[in-house]
Amino acid sequence: MDHEPLFRSGHEACRFAYAYNGQQYPMTIMAKMMRGCLLGSGRGLVGLEGAAVAGTVKRHVEALRHPSPSIIAARYELDRAKAMAHTVRLVEYVIPALGTGGHQRHLVRALVCRYFRIPGADGKQIMLANLASHFDMSADTMTRRWVAVKHRLREAESRADSEIDGALVVAGLVAIK
Repeated sequence: MDHEPLFRSGHEACRFAYAYNGQQYPMTIMAKMMRGCLLGSGRGLVGLEGAAVAGTVKRHVEALRHPSPSIIAARYELDRAKAMAHTVRLVEYVIPALGTGGHQRHLVRALVCRYFRIPGADGKQIMLANLASHFDMSADTMTRRWVAVKHRLREAESRADSEIDGALVVAGLVAIK
């Protein structure tokens, strides 16, 4: 059975899966008539079908090797608490990038959150100057640590994107590029 893939890329599939809300319902006929023209992808991914596709994409994400599932979830998860839970799993992965010596896990986690643009507890963007002050470090030391964490996560995210693209192409959910 040949069918057209639902998504153009793994990025598009992951955005859909992590943004999917079980409370999404199809438009009523009256709403469609009042709107005049239909906007959207035309894929009809609402209700149970949408939930099934979102679940399938997430299942493929979870089947990837560590740290890819946590990287993808931290990038696409809209719920701050859920995204934060994935950053915890990335701390151990990132620490070796900082070299020898002791490293405060809270600092590393804050840098991981900054990479994924997850706001701090105050709801604001995590700033290096604030971290340097909080952890009693010089700005240069904090910048070096940030660069090391960013480099490690950027490489891992690139691999994760390639892995999920490949897995979703094989599953027939993403078009071959």
